[in-house]
Amino acid sequence: MNFAQKMKSYRQKNNWTQQEVAERLNVSRKTISSWENSRSYPDIFMLVQISDLYRVSLDDLLREDHKMIDSYKQEHEINKKERRTFIFSYIINVIMSVILLAKPVIMGNLTLRKFTWVLVLALIFNTVVLLKYIDWKRLKMKYGFYICWLVLAVMQFELTASSLSVMPGDIHNYLGYVSGRVTGYILFGFCVTATIWLYPQFKSKIEQ
Repeated sequence: MNFAQKMKSYRQKNNWTQQEVAERLNVSRKTISSWENSRSYPDIFMLVQISDLYRVSLDDLLREDHKMIDSYKQEHEINKKERRTFIFSYIINVIMSVILLAKPVIMGNLTLRKFTWVLVLALIFNTVVLLKYIDWKRLKMKYGFYICWLVLAVMQFELTASSLSVMPGDIHNYLGYVSGRVTGYILFGFCVTATIWLYPQFKSKIEQ
């Protein structure tokens, strides 16, 4: 008997409807139906809850269903790959953030603008990669996040503001340049703030 058949059998032995099981497991009735028809499988955490609900061992639930076991193995490999990608991207984000924060202080007006913008674009792209793999439920984006974002953006503006006063050209080119820089400061502040806020998740993945 495979997992789907066992789920239906255990439920019927307890004289429960799919809705009653769904309420006990805090999922939707469609989810229970999907499990009982082999359209999907519960995650490991939910599998433990099912084991407790029906008072059967995990071995009993998984035994004989090789397709389900292969699905868990595949999921485990995907999680490992995503974990490595997150760790690598986070470290790269930290390195680029430190360089961009220190660059105006170290080099002043001698900063190579093109190189700086390449780093900013790389930081933005890498942050997008990070956001793809984060656990949103664990991310606490409260007022502190926005305050930190604002402080970093303003700080970066203050450190490089002197370069805005020496830009040649007409008013239209100057305004375009300034607006581009301000947009860069806002995006840079967000990327660095996101990196700071993601540290707990980075730490937990390192410890896994």
